[in-house]
Amino acid sequence: MVIAIIAILIALLLPAVQQAREAARRSTCKNNLKQIGVALHNHHDAFGRMPVGLAGNPGGGPDGYGWAWGAYVLPYVEQANLYETVADRVYSDSGGSGTAEIAAVMIAEIPVFECPSAANEKIGGGNRMQNYAGNLGNNDVPDTMVGVSDTNGVLYYGDPRPGSATGLSFRDITDGTTNTLLVAEKAGNNTGTVGSAPCANCSCHVLFMAEMDGNPATNEATEAIGTTFHSFNANEERAFHSYHTGGIQGLFCDGSVTFMSENTSPEVRLAIGSRDGGEVESVN
Repeated sequence: MVIAIIAILIALLLPAVQQAREAARRSTCKNNLKQIGVALHNHHDAFGRMPVGLAGNPGGGPDGYGWAWGAYVLPYVEQANLYETVADRVYSDSGGSGTAEIAAVMIAEIPVFECPSAANEKIGGGNRMQNYAGNLGNNDVPDTMVGVSDTNGVLYYGDPRPGSATGLSFRDITDGTTNTLLVAEKAGNNTGTVGSAPCANCSCHVLFMAEMDGNPATNEATEAIGTTFHSFNANEERAFHSYHTGGIQGLFCDGSVTFMSENTSPEVRLAIGSRDGGEVESVN
């Protein structure tokens, strides 16, 4: 009788414990995004613009540099020493994935870039996995990004070299910083199911992608950036998706973080994806 009562109590308490743990993980995830927002704002203050979402040749040439937006904000997330090891490369057209310094970046564990709900997602393609991607826009772009010279998001495919820098200024976000998505969750798994197995083909790397340090025409380039063209948690590599049940968390250009339902209407989803479409939609 006593054993039966204990079993019943455990059955009643276990879901509550699991919910409490997920609530704590979701809170940490939200704080991660807030820290990323501060880092991106600090980059903007220092350079007068946002970093590129992914460094490469927007014209579709063979030289894919491989650096992603996370590499450019390393000094602002308490990773200055790691940044200094590759500082001479992040603004050049030389990726150099074979060097020991870049190998260290590729496997670095940086908690602010990792959602704790995606704890079973660590390594993908030899690189450390991250769980947040920049907003490329609301376009339906090809995975390789070849030939994509312009998108309407905030962190997009561009040339980071001095004199050619294509990062945006806040004044370019005419829809308003409160209405425009900056970064959102893009975990390797795209089912939205907490604790499920990661999707091997849906990895996210926000520092450096070795596969881009060559010919982007044959490699996916959208691992560090996502698009709101697809529903949140959609079964699509370019979509934003998370391990949280029911939706994803998104960082907006004003630094605010909001949980966005996977049932967010297409009108709102497309509106927050563009920086200058003249929309007045908001997820709040």
